[in-house]
Formats: sequence, C-alpha cells, structure tokens
Amino acid sequence: MKQLALILMLLASSLSALSQQPPAHEIRLIDATVELMRDQQANAIDRYLDKVLSPAARQPREEMVDALNAARHAIGTGEFGLTVEKTPLGVALIFARDERETQLDMALDTTGLLKLSLADSQGGMEAAVRRHVRALEGSHLMPDALDVFEREHFSEQYLSETTREERRSLIDRLREIAASAGGAMIVQAGNEYQLTLQTREKEFLVAFSLEPEAPFAISALSITGTQAETMSLSWETLPQSFDQLAEEGFTGVVRVLREGQVVLDKAYGMANPAQGFPMKTDTIFGIGSTPIDFTVAGIFHLVETGRLALDDSIAMHLPGVPQDKAAMTLRHILNGQSGLPDFHDVPTDWEADLAWIDRSEALRRILSQPLMFVPGQGRAHSHSAYGLAAAVIEMVSGMDYFEFMSEQFFRPAGMNRTGMYGEHGGYALSEFAVGNSELGVGLPNIPPNWGPTSWLVMGSGGMWSTVDDLRKFYDYVGNGGGLSGQFADHFSGARLVVGGSQRGFHIVEVQRDPGTWAMFIINQDGRGPRVRMLTRALEELVEGTGS
Repeated sequence: MKQLALILMLLASSLSALSQQPPAHEIRLIDATVELMRDQQANAIDRYLDKVLSPAARQPREEMVDALNAARHAIGTGEFGLTVEKTPLGVALIFARDERETQLDMALDTTGLLKLSLADSQGGMEAAVRRHVRALEGSHLMPDALDVFEREHFSEQYLSETTREERRSLIDRLREIAASAGGAMIVQAGNEYQLTLQTREKEFLVAFSLEPEAPFAISALSITGTQAETMSLSWETLPQSFDQLAEEGFTGVVRVLREGQVVLDKAYGMANPAQGFPMKTDTIFGIGSTPIDFTVAGIFHLVETGRLALDDSIAMHLPGVPQDKAAMTLRHILNGQSGLPDFHDVPTDWEADLAWIDRSEALRRILSQPLMFVPGQGRAHSHSAYGLAAAVIEMVSGMDYFEFMSEQFFRPAGMNRTGMYGEHGGYALSEFAVGNSELGVGLPNIPPNWGPTSWLVMGSGGMWSTVDDLRKFYDYVGNGGGLSGQFADHFSGARLVVGGSQRGFHIVEVQRDPGTWAMFIINQDGRGPRVRMLTRALEELVEGTGS
C-alpha cells in the first residue's frame, strides 16, 4: 500500500515509474520491526531476519539475533510508543515503555537491513523531557493543569520547596502564554532545558530542570519574557528585503500582490541542494495543515447543494457515534468547538502522521476518545475533527476525498500541481522541494516518499501543492467558484494562515482582500524567531499597519 521507491528517486530524472516500484525499504523495515517487537514466538527473529536482511549484510547473524533478543527483553510485553529518527546510515527506532527508552540503530541499503545495534537511551531521560515539553506546550488544554503537573510532572523536592499558590500562579501564567503561542523551540543548556514559546508580541523562556534519577521529574521551573525582535517591511523595498533574507539563508517561493498588482513573485535558494535543483516559482512543497481549507470548502459545497446542513449532527452521517458525541454538529467542527483532542495517533503508530490507518480505524479512534469539553461549550483546535469532516464528505458524496476535491475545486480552478502523499502526479524529482528537517522520511525527504496519505491526517494534511495552485484555489472559491454568498466570503476576507510540517516545510499566507495578499512557502523549519518576525512584518504590511 505504501508505493514508494526512495533510492530510485535519486537516480531518475522522472518519477513516472514510481507507482510500479515496491514499498519503501525504510517503511517496510519499520513495519516489520514493530511486528517483531510484538511477537514473542521463539522463531520470530529468524523469520524477521529472513524477511528484511540485505544480501549485502556482513554483520554476523548471531550478533543481530542477540541485539534483537535484548531489545525485545528491554521493551517487554504490552503497548509501547515508537519514535523514528533519520541517521546518516539509516534509521533509529526508539521504543518507549514505562518511562524507559530502547533504541535500535539500523543501517540500511535499498534492499534491506545491513547492520543493527542496541543503544539504551539514558534510561528514559529523553522520553521524560519530551513528556514534560508536551505538557508545558499543551497546558492551556488542561482544565485541571495544576493537578496534572503536581501529580505527573513535579518532583517531591519541587513540591516541598514551593507553595501551592506559587505553583498555581506559575501554571496559570504558563497556560495563558501557551494559549496564544504560535511556535516553540527546546534547547538544552547544561543541566537546564529551555522551552521558548513565541507569541505575537513577546518570546517567553520556560526553563526547567530535572531530577537526575528516574522518573526524571521537574525539580525547578521558571518563566521569563522578553520583547520579541521586530522586522520592518515596505512595499517599495520588499524585493530587496527578501533578497537580503535569501543571503541569510531563506529558501522558498514568495508571491505578493498589492491592489491586484504583483509586487513580488520569486523563488530563492535550492529546492534540492544534494541534486543541485534550484527553487522555481512552481516548485512543489508539502503544505502542512492547509488542506483544512479544502475540507471546509467541501463541507460548504455539500451544504450549498442541499446534501448537508451545518447544524446536522455527525450521527446523521457517520456510523457508530457514541452518546457523548451524538450532539456534535458540523458547525461545531468548523468552529473549533467539537471538544475533540487535536490528534488520534496512538503510541504503537510508527509515526504520528504517516503510519497507515484507514477511514474505519480513524473513526473508531476519534469517536472513542474522551472529549475535552461538551461540544459547543469550549474552543480548541482539533485536526481529528477535520478527519470526521473528511469522512462525512466521503459518506455523503460517495466519492474518495481527493477525487471529490478534484472534481469540485482542483480541476475547475486549474490546480494541476496538487496531490496526495505517496503520489508524484507524473512530476520529476526536480519539481519537488526537499524538506530540511532531521525528522525527514525518505531519500529525498519529499511528500511522494511518505507513503499514501493516512487517515491520521486526512482532511487536515497529507497533501502537496505550490504557491500558484493554492492561490488558484482561494481565488476560485472566493470568487464564486463552487461556493457563493457567505461561503465564498469565508475565503475572500482578511485572514492569516500559518502552517507547516515537522518534515521541513512551512507556509504563511496573509490576506487583506482578494487583491492584496502575501504568501510564502519554505523548505525549512518555520518555528524560529526570524520566520516569526517575517510573518509579523508581512501581516502588518498587508493589513495596512506597516510602512
């Protein structure tokens, strides 16, 4: 099902043969290794090695058997989490269970496994840091955040050295910051971890230290704020400003219109540095969560054509909706009031976006999750909610999600360079930007190498496109194409959209009206202060509050 041919893409000038190639060697190996860790039969390791070993492997088989036996013993039985990291020679699989991590380093070639070794990841320190960071970043989503931190994150030492009111004040401030933060970065400085939360006006440094022994609870926590750096842009010197940014390392595509006139339409840097392919204005990128807008337009279209109503309960269109979600409406989903958590991946998924699940499994997971609040009585962004919306679109239309979008919007708008993960659309390798990220998947790290779009992200991600195609979509639906009235107005008014992918893509769109807007997509991490300054400056310029 995962139609990838990673290494061939380095050699071929066209991707046209990809669909005839076997599944990607990396994904095939990951799936087989996860299956092995769940299989405690005596002959499971031999069957595994027979399946995945490369003919070029030279490591003694008994060494591999010993390492795999040790890994299975360390992981134990029961559920475990999995993180996959790229390494120079292949991948590292990090299995997490009971606050302990077990790491398998695996060297690969295109035919299979060359070598493996077991590395215990410092007794779970990294897992503890990730767990604490997730809680700090998501504190605004916890109604009982103080209780959670006191029970699951703070050390006995920290609890004894602070009063509950001091802790309450700190957590309340953290929740307020996290609720408006648009980006986060974590670095280690000696024995201290520093989480930077960036809001529109300020950057906040959340510093914490951990106890040296498991379970590595937080022993110190502080929050300091500084005024965010600013950048100034003007219409007259905008091209020169981006030229300067390019000299500083900015790589991507930028298009800016003012009163219907093109101010800037330019590509900067390299799309694929390893292969020497330059960026072009029609280069294809991963587009993060932008497909949410496609899903919203799809629901609007079905409402306009009389097949849905925004106040329909999801139970009218989806099977197996439990009682606690029976009153959830499509309007709740589109307004961020569903009460659903943000995502529906589980620890045994090899990757939170790319692990394959189908629609029925996604519905089972989403509908079985506890609600954060009663639908309509709170507000929190949820990618899972748009997964439900995508399922409704398929159920009501009787069509595959992408085919429905293509028929109603993409083909009429002339969007010829838009597609789904795991597909290349007939475009050559040189047409795709390679994401610059340590969390990349595939050689090179481009959307066609990420496997078919999973229902982990269907409706809220899982697609690739270009600046030109995305603007064709917004211009089409905002000017009466497939939508009218209030539904078209939804896309033609002022907005700021920021999104991206942890695999090294970032997209920003600022619009005042259909004639004045700016969009850029980069194949870089967009969470840093420089990109945030650029986003704020573009927003001020387009909205008319800048120079």
